Amino acid sequence: MLINMVAGNELMLSGQFEQAIKRFNAVRNSYPADDYNFFIQVANLKEIISYWYTGNLYQTEKLSNKLLQQKINSTAINNSLTRFVEMIKGAILN
Repeated sequence: MLINMVAGNELMLSGQFEQAIKRFNAVRNSYPADDYNFFIQVANLKEIISYWYTGNLYQTEKLSNKLLQQKINSTAINNSLTRFVEMIKGAILN
């Protein structure tokens, strides 16, 4: 899991967003679908940013909605990651 996160970061920094998305997606898929922990939040956020940079606004919004729904279904408090996802979603809709 951590290897995928680090590899995804390196790929993002080198501009290989499609490959980075695959790494972050692997992190998300390594947990149960209803899990909402720190690593899922970070992987989702990085995947959202990668979709944003590649211009795939549909996937950006779809993943943003999924992450926000996971947050609503969990007992987690609002944090800066949640606010950032809400900001990206708002930018897409405007």
